[in-house]
Amino acid sequence: MPAPPAWAQTLTAKVLADRGQYHGVHMTWRRRTGEFSSGTTWSERRRIAIRSGSSRKDAKLVVLHELAHIITGHTHTPEFWDCAWELYRDYGVNLVYAQKREFTYKAEARRAYKRIIGKRALRIKVSQRHRHKWEESKREEFSTYHNIHQTCTAIWYDSGQACGAWRMRRELVA
Repeated sequence: MPAPPAWAQTLTAKVLADRGQYHGVHMTWRRRTGEFSSGTTWSERRRIAIRSGSSRKDAKLVVLHELAHIITGHTHTPEFWDCAWELYRDYGVNLVYAQKREFTYKAEARRAYKRIIGKRALRIKVSQRHRHKWEESKREEFSTYHNIHQTCTAIWYDSGQACGAWRMRRELVA
């Protein structure tokens, strides 16, 4: 089974160290088709299994969600949700995105959000779409064509974060 990506290992180590959890976690990582990720935790064995989709933002949310299970040792209790929202806030998860993913999951997630993040923040509007600003990030040159990789550098209106969307164009060599 492939090892988790370096960013997930670093994030896991940092979260556990910051929370005073000095016993490691065994994490397995698998890829799946689709955008969204999923995870399973066995708290007593300190084991996490992640099935990662194409969205790194979603994979980060799932890793933190599963780490909240490890830290609290609970399933979806109020203590668990308090810990999960603290992790999302402290480790840079877009809270609007986390709301969309977690509020459909359990009603307790909404109550914990109000306790940890605050009532005012619930009035955040869903981000407006932006126009992509594509910039070349990589070029692969072959004898008959070129692959041009592009990344969007546009900034989301509400969060100030870069979009980071990716696409590839193929140009034939004349």
